[in-house]
Amino acid sequence: MKFIPTKLEGCFILEPTIILDERGYFMESFNEQTFQKGIGQSVHFVQDNQSYSSKGVLRGLHYQCGEHAQAKLVRVLQGEVWDVAVDIRPDSPTFGKHVGVLLSGENQKQFFIPRGFAHGFIVLCDTATFFYKCDNYYNKESEGGIIYNDADNTIIGDNQSNNLTQIKKYSEPSSEDLLRKYLNQQIAKREEEKQEIETQRIAGVDASTEQLRQEGENRRVRAIQEGQDVRLQQNLRAQRAYLEELIRNRDFGPEGFSGRTERQIRDSLRRVQAQIVPEEEHLKKDLYK
Repeated sequence: MKFIPTKLEGCFILEPTIILDERGYFMESFNEQTFQKGIGQSVHFVQDNQSYSSKGVLRGLHYQCGEHAQAKLVRVLQGEVWDVAVDIRPDSPTFGKHVGVLLSGENQKQFFIPRGFAHGFIVLCDTATFFYKCDNYYNKESEGGIIYNDADNTIIGDNQSNNLTQIKKYSEPSSEDLLRKYLNQQIAKREEEKQEIETQRIAGVDASTEQLRQEGENRRVRAIQEGQDVRLQQNLRAQRAYLEELIRNRDFGPEGFSGRTERQIRDSLRRVQAQIVPEEEHLKKDLYK
């Protein structure tokens, strides 16, 4: 397991070691000793939660206050989400800042979020199954959330003390804006990828069709040529037989047959014979064409 620190102290991205073989894959998704050593603190999880959401669903940003605060180890079993943690620790130098990570059933990454953070995610694909561990039990009375759709300010409701703490707007966009922007970028990216795949598929089909057409045309041309060769050889053999018959019967006079002398007829016979392919070669050509 690889533990990658983020810009927010205490938050880690976990990349598991995945063993692949012909059967599929195997990985150790959680080992308490390895985990505590990797994050440098002692965390003991007591509750597992799981949710199923459709595309565009935004869950969060949630947290619990005081003694009921929760650390979370989150992952995606199926699908893909953009996961965000917001630092709500008042004394933290990164108070009000956020960090995000792409979690999916394909990359198998996990995201550790310590106590003192608000957490939420948005679903980027058709559906997603989200799974997370908590180091504290759910407590409705201590539950709070960031009002992510407030355009001017981010409000944190502290139900436990019945007070509202207002975080001044900082230079970065709101978490909801970032999530929506990322979602739109991902959707646009996937549409471009689909279009590119379709373009390549059509180009491949066109290329295959052209190749098949060219191969068919080449076969047709060869067939015509071979047919012409066969007819030519047949004509040459007929001419040879005719000239040989004239010579055998000496069917010519002093002026020759049809105005040709015996010598002219024999010259014609030699020229015809020179063009005739031996019978064996011609048969072999027909056999292997």
